[in-house]
Amino acid sequence: MTTTPDVARPQVVVRGVHGEGIGDYATDRITTALTHHGVVARHVRITVSLDPDPAVGRPATASADIGVDGGLHVRATAPTPRDAVDLLRHRLLRRLASAHRPQDHRGPRPPQGSAGRHRVVAHSLYAAAPVSVAAAVEHLDDLDADHLLFTHTTGTDCLLRRTPCGYELSAVSGEPPVAPPELPVRGVGYPAPGLTETQARLRLEVSGEQSLFYADAADGRGHLVLRRADGDIEEIGPDR
Repeated sequence: MTTTPDVARPQVVVRGVHGEGIGDYATDRITTALTHHGVVARHVRITVSLDPDPAVGRPATASADIGVDGGLHVRATAPTPRDAVDLLRHRLLRRLASAHRPQDHRGPRPPQGSAGRHRVVAHSLYAAAPVSVAAAVEHLDDLDADHLLFTHTTGTDCLLRRTPCGYELSAVSGEPPVAPPELPVRGVGYPAPGLTETQARLRLEVSGEQSLFYADAADGRGHLVLRRADGDIEEIGPDR
């Protein structure tokens, strides 16, 4: 007989949304997503809010904090509360599917010569215009991606990386800008290494890591080399 795992009854906080039954809707959408993947959470907290400012293009925000090992935080913004909850469910399902995907345990791959070098693929994870940390988080969520290289409004090149508990923010200088207190962003307090693109690719290959944030040795700008699931290496930077 197949049994359905028990999911903790979510604690739902609703701010600025009236008469839509959004609490029950969010509870159903998130609970069924967790059940689909057999996740047994110690606690589930869902927050749905609506910004009253009519100038805000995506005023509805939905977030979920899932009490599993390591913690899991997911966030989405949309024009309406229901759209935000639906997008939140989509992102939660994607994160859970990624967490259950078999990992490659073959270890680091040796550096390859030019004949066997991975090609550099087109990227879509660089924000060209300077943005705030809050805008970078929203952009990363809109992309439904795990990394975003961007220039902060102060002129500092930064990397925003999604983590199970929220986000990590790195800066080339080692002094990341301060994030709004309501966002789960943790600053990384060490500078990016100064490397050429070739050195960065080689270091990524030897380390076996999935990504490397570095400062270009020529101009000091922030760049990212990223190992994709298909084995290709993606080079992301201001001049790519």
